[in-house]
Amino acid sequence: MITSHKSTNHFWRAIQFIPLFLLFMVPLAVRATGATNEIWISAQTNALGTSTMLGDGSITNPYYGDFDYIIDRIPTNTTEHLLAGVFYTKGCEGSAGDPMLRQNQHITGAGTNVTIIRRDNRFHFQDGQNVAVIGNADGITVSNLTIDCNNTAGTNPYKGDGIYLWRNNSSIQMVQVINASGNFSQGQESFPILIGNGGGTNVLTTNNVISNCEVSSVKGNYTTAITLQGQGIIRFCNVIFTDPTTGSGYQANATSNSLIISNSCVGGANGFYKDTHSDNNLAIEYNTFQCRKGIYFDEGSGWTVNGLTLLGNHIGLLSNSTNPGEVNGIELACTATNIRFSHVTIAGNIIKGANSGILIRLFDSAFVTNVNNILWTTNVGFSPYYMIYMQDCSNTLTANNLIYGNGQSVSGIFIVNPSTAHDAVLNNIVMGCNLNSIYVANTACISVCDSNLFYPFTSSAQTLAQWQSAGFDNHSVFANPLVANTNTGSFQLTSNSPAIAHALNLTANGIINDASGNSRPARGNWDIGAYEFDAPSPVSPPSHLQIRGSP
Repeated sequence: MITSHKSTNHFWRAIQFIPLFLLFMVPLAVRATGATNEIWISAQTNALGTSTMLGDGSITNPYYGDFDYIIDRIPTNTTEHLLAGVFYTKGCEGSAGDPMLRQNQHITGAGTNVTIIRRDNRFHFQDGQNVAVIGNADGITVSNLTIDCNNTAGTNPYKGDGIYLWRNNSSIQMVQVINASGNFSQGQESFPILIGNGGGTNVLTTNNVISNCEVSSVKGNYTTAITLQGQGIIRFCNVIFTDPTTGSGYQANATSNSLIISNSCVGGANGFYKDTHSDNNLAIEYNTFQCRKGIYFDEGSGWTVNGLTLLGNHIGLLSNSTNPGEVNGIELACTATNIRFSHVTIAGNIIKGANSGILIRLFDSAFVTNVNNILWTTNVGFSPYYMIYMQDCSNTLTANNLIYGNGQSVSGIFIVNPSTAHDAVLNNIVMGCNLNSIYVANTACISVCDSNLFYPFTSSAQTLAQWQSAGFDNHSVFANPLVANTNTGSFQLTSNSPAIAHALNLTANGIINDASGNSRPARGNWDIGAYEFDAPSPVSPPSHLQIRGSP
C-alpha cells in the first residue's frame, strides 16, 4: 500500500540552504508543456510479440494487442491512459525495436494494483539489463500503476528493474514496483525506480520528481530501490525489504540542489546509500529508516560532497550479528585520506542504537555543524560502542546534543582529529556512557569544550581534574540531568533539571531552535541539551532518576 509520509516539525535553523519550493515542485512536463493528444489502451488481450495494434485509441474503442508494439508507435506529446488490467511487456533489453517512451508522453493508469505492467517471462533477461519501462527524453511522466518485474525466484544471474527515466522535467508518481531483482555475485545492481543522467554524469538532469512511490517484494541480493541523479526531489515514498542483506532504500548521486524528504525504508541494509560521483547542496530530511545503517556515504577517490544537510531524520538501527561493526546511524566515510565532505549540517535527528555500532560516524569532514541530535539506546551487554565518532575532521561544532548510553560500555563523544582541527564541544548532555563520556586523542584539536553536562564524567585518557586543568569543561555540570524518561526516549528537561539556563548562547553559530522547533532561549539563558525546558507546561520531575551504572 502506498501512503504519504508527512514531515514533522522537528527542527529548523537559520542556515538551511535548500529552497523550500523544491518540496512543492511540480514537473515542468506536467505544469507547462502538457500533452496535446489523448489515447486509451486496453489490456483485453496479451498479444506480445505479434506486432498487432487493434482499436482506434478512443475511450470507447481503445487500442489493444501487442503492448510494446503499441507503445512504440505513440507520438510525442501524448497522454496514454492505461485501463484496468495486466499489460505484458518484454521490457528493454538493449535491442532494436524495444519500447521507449518519447518526449512529453504521460502514461497514467487506473491505480496501483489496478493497472499492472508486467514483464513477460517468455522473454529472458539478457545483456544484464531488463527494464519494464524506459524513457529517454524530456517531460515524461508515469503515474498511478504497478510495475511487476516478475522475478519470483530471485536466482536470475542478471537483473530486473521497474522504470528508468533519463533527461529533464520528468516525474514518477504513485507508482509501485514489485519483484525487482539484483545479483551481487554477477555485479548486477537493480534499480527498481530511477530518474537519472542517461547521457552520463556530465549531463546533469534537472527538475525531476519521484513522489508517493513504493518498492517492495524485492528479490535477489543487490538492489537500490529508488535513485535520483541530477537535480530534483524524492518525497513521500516507501521501501520495504524483508531481508536486511538485500539492499538500500534511496540513492542520490551527481546531484545539485536536490532534496530527499519524508520517505521511509524498513528492513534494508541502508536507508540511504551512495558511493559514486560528487554532490552539491544535497538535503536528506524528515525520513524514517529502520535499517542496519541509516544514512551511509562511502565516497571513492575523486568524489566530494559540498553542502550536505541531514535534518530531522528518525533512524532505528537493526542489529547485525555477522558484522556488528557495520551498524551506523549516520556515516560519512571515504576511501581517500583528504577532505571529502564539507559544509555539513547534522541536526535534529533521532537515532536509536542496536546492540553494536556507531550512531554518528564522520571521517574527513570539514565545517561540520552537529547539533540538536538525540542519540540513545536501551540495550545492555553490547560490545564497545560510540555515539559520536569523528576522525580526521576539522572545524566542527558539536553542540546541544542529547546522548544516552544506558550505563553501558559506551563512548559518548570520541574525537580523533588533527591538532589543527579547531573543534568546539558545547552544551551537550552526555549520560550513561561508562567507557568515555568524552575522549579526545589529541586535545590540541579542541578550541573550546565547555557548558556540557556529564553524568557521570568518564574518560580512559585522563581524570576530570586533568581534563579541567587543561582548560576544558570548567563551567560544565556534573549531575543527573533529570530528563523525563530515558526508557521511552523522552529526554525533555524536567522543572528542576540542572541543565536549565546553564548553556552558552550559540545564536551567532546559526542555531536558533531546539530539537522540537522551539526558539532558543525559552527564557533568559540557553538550556543544555537538545531541548529547551518548556516552562508553561513542565514535566513533573521524578523523585530520583536512576541511570544504569550511575549513582
